[in-house]
Amino acid sequence: MPAPGPGKPLCSARRTNGQPCRLPPIKGGVVCIKHGGSAPQVREAANRRLAAATDRLMAALLDIALDTSQPVLARLTAIKDGLDRAGVGKDRPITVELKRWERDLDGLFVDVAPRR
Repeated sequence: MPAPGPGKPLCSARRTNGQPCRLPPIKGGVVCIKHGGSAPQVREAANRRLAAATDRLMAALLDIALDTSQPVLARLTAIKDGLDRAGVGKDRPITVELKRWERDLDGLFVDVAPRR
């Protein structure tokens, strides 16, 4: 497995020669597969860390999606990612239900063309 690039996290363990391990840790974990990352309790802890970060990450996505100073592409990507992670996608249609008072008002107002 190749070493991660600059700025990427590394396994927190040490090799037998005392040097730091150069492998990437498992997702949500602090150690690589070779240094205990495949142990059930380590995987469970990593999954708990990832689950704990979900709310913060979704809040950050929402901040990006609603920030009009962000480029449109970044906002659209944040919206798509947020909906995807919430389980709302092209396979799951979004339904909008009118409240009773909205149904009662239906047809009461008519669009009128402006006079010229």
